[in-house]
Amino acid sequence: MSCPNAKHGCKEKISYTDRKHEEKCIYVLCDCPLSGCDFAASSEVLSNHFRHKHGDSQIKFSYGYSFTVSLNSNDEIIVLQEEYDGKLFILNNRSMLLGNAVNLCCIGPNSSESDYSYDILATSQICKLKLQSFMKNVQQVPLATLSSELLVIPFPFGSEPLKLDICITPRVPPISFSMLWFFPQLKFFFLYCSILSYSSVFQMPNKGC
Repeated sequence: MSCPNAKHGCKEKISYTDRKHEEKCIYVLCDCPLSGCDFAASSEVLSNHFRHKHGDSQIKFSYGYSFTVSLNSNDEIIVLQEEYDGKLFILNNRSMLLGNAVNLCCIGPNSSESDYSYDILATSQICKLKLQSFMKNVQQVPLATLSSELLVIPFPFGSEPLKLDICITPRVPPISFSMLWFFPQLKFFFLYCSILSYSSVFQMPNKGC
């Protein structure tokens, strides 16, 4: 039988007993995160839509480099878009009794393993609060807040808007030496990912995580 996302471009054939492909199909519909826009498509098509239709409604960033986001207490979401591959991420802000709870998620197909890790750092004159976590994929904004990994920023923490330092890094895929032998170009990709991970450990101010 055809994948349920066949009408959106998927050509995979699946069986009634094995639905693993359906769970992680890259053609699954993802909704545009902006309120009032009813566009829905695969995550790749959605990235292009957002870049061209909502270019002034996102914050651009690069993987492995720290960037600052200004967050008002009543902001529900802020959309982040990677500058080169166009991947969309959502900074969620949930108002709570004691303060604000924030986290990050990625707009993309379902996956049992996250493709990205992230850091969120909130700094005041007297303390720092930091969350390091792996990102989950969502297809709709309402699903983005359903996560147990949250950074709770208590009231009052500092002047508004809050300044959050964020860094998003792709996870380094497991690569065997045999793969590097047969596919030399993977050496450069592996080196690139390793550099990002290295920079995230040492947290180079204003340039890296």
